[in-house]
Amino acid sequence: MTPLERFMLSLSTAIVGLSGLVHAVMKYLMTPVDPYAVVNHPLQPWVLDTHVLAAPLMIFAVGLIAQDHILAQLRMRQNGTGRLSGLLALWCLLPMLSTGYLIQVTTNESLRFGFVIIHMSTGGLYLILFAAHLIISRRAAARRKEVAALAAAEGLTTDAWMRQRRGVSAESAPAGRTT
Repeated sequence: MTPLERFMLSLSTAIVGLSGLVHAVMKYLMTPVDPYAVVNHPLQPWVLDTHVLAAPLMIFAVGLIAQDHILAQLRMRQNGTGRLSGLLALWCLLPMLSTGYLIQVTTNESLRFGFVIIHMSTGGLYLILFAAHLIISRRAAARRKEVAALAAAEGLTTDAWMRQRRGVSAESAPAGRTT
């Protein structure tokens, strides 16, 4: 994933997530000062507009990384660091996105209420899993850089250095990619 793709995904997720949280607080936890008010807070329509207009940018960013990051990681046989958090976040996307659109077009109030519950729960879970995925992945990347630097200092490839640290001889180690 390129730095631009990472930035686009992180920024759009932050905007959508923050605006969704703020809108939920305004809509469900605030009471209007005026009993005849249509909204609970004067900025509520603006926050909802931000949420609805930023969501396609997040969908675009996820689509942008789908081939080179998501599908590439799914094709790997080994369980990499951050794989579980990434998979769980990916599983939250479909119900979150579909209910987000269904909320806007459904006229049946009880059905809309069900979509809102699903949207809010999967959206909140997605935000938690996305943050966990970022933290786990960045820690793993920092560890990989540290190991690569230690291996380079000894004049070894990363794989050879790791085998040496584990006490595995070069002859018994499986042939694989070296970095």
